[in-house]
Amino acid sequence: MKGTRAIATTLASLALLAGCSGNDVAGSAATDAPAIEQQSSAAEKEVLEALRSEVRDATDDKMFSERDRDASFAADEVVDIVLDGAGATCPDEAVDVSGPVVTIREAGIYRVSGMLQDGSIVVDAPEDAKVHLVLDGARVTSSNSAALLVLEADKVYVTLGQGSENMLVSKGAFQPVDDVNVDGAVFSRRDLTFNGSGALTVSSPAGHGIVCNRDLAFCGGSFAVTASRHGVKARKSVRVGEGTELAVSSGKDGIHVKDEDDPETGFAYLSGGSVALSAGDDGISTESNLLVTGGALAVDAERDALHTNASIAVTGGELELSSEGLAFHADIVLLLEGGDIDTDGCAGETDAPLVARG
Repeated sequence: MKGTRAIATTLASLALLAGCSGNDVAGSAATDAPAIEQQSSAAEKEVLEALRSEVRDATDDKMFSERDRDASFAADEVVDIVLDGAGATCPDEAVDVSGPVVTIREAGIYRVSGMLQDGSIVVDAPEDAKVHLVLDGARVTSSNSAALLVLEADKVYVTLGQGSENMLVSKGAFQPVDDVNVDGAVFSRRDLTFNGSGALTVSSPAGHGIVCNRDLAFCGGSFAVTASRHGVKARKSVRVGEGTELAVSSGKDGIHVKDEDDPETGFAYLSGGSVALSAGDDGISTESNLLVTGGALAVDAERDALHTNASIAVTGGELELSSEGLAFHADIVLLLEGGDIDTDGCAGETDAPLVARG
């Protein structure tokens, strides 16, 4: 997946700059942009311009690869996996069927249909393999693991077949798999992209909904995610583009992006589609920057609507934010230079030490 690491790291020094500038910009959310710009030190202005530059550079072409956005596939190259309740049938040697566990071992295009009770679809392919799954009326439930589990591959693309309705459910507590701490109904250790024009329901009453230990992208499809913990969780990034309808109901954060091993990563990018989050904690929580350039975002959160340990930039889109906390919590910068933003449903607007409005 293409991306820009700079957008997750540009403002690492701003907290120090803001603290040493001698200008009182804290709590200035209600002040208009020219006054804030005039009050800011030269160092703060320089960092603000760097953020604006990063925002301009963060386009869909850089955040999503062509293959991320391409839901097509060659029909004559498809391997069909037909689920039949207790197992599956598949003629290809790249697919192992062991009772209700179906394991894909090689790169390729695999179309999954039918129902699997108390089982899993597992991807365990070579580390350079690109695996393309097409869900076409697939319904998988598991009592103690992920319904879709990616253990190894270079990248996995999940296409929701046109007009199809699919379901991935983890009904109970999770058990580790080969020392991997699986904790979501969809769990991927590698890059994961969703696209297509079908629908997917994800349910996890004892854990997270969709988990990705690397970059997670949504480039199309309709998603209904319900989870007792985080709805959507990734370590490196969550990216949402055109054609996506993502609805999340979660006991914790709606979207959570954090990499405990690398604090310079863990960002969110929303450029299109529609996202609706009902969260028992923050609506969106990121370790690094949170960027909204377009689309529709509706949040109803019990804590902050948008929360980051770095900076928030909104340059477009329609945002309707409701929370018992702040509309925008940012440890460094809040940049509002576009979009239609409604924060009337929040207890407060922001506590960012530096706020700029366009």
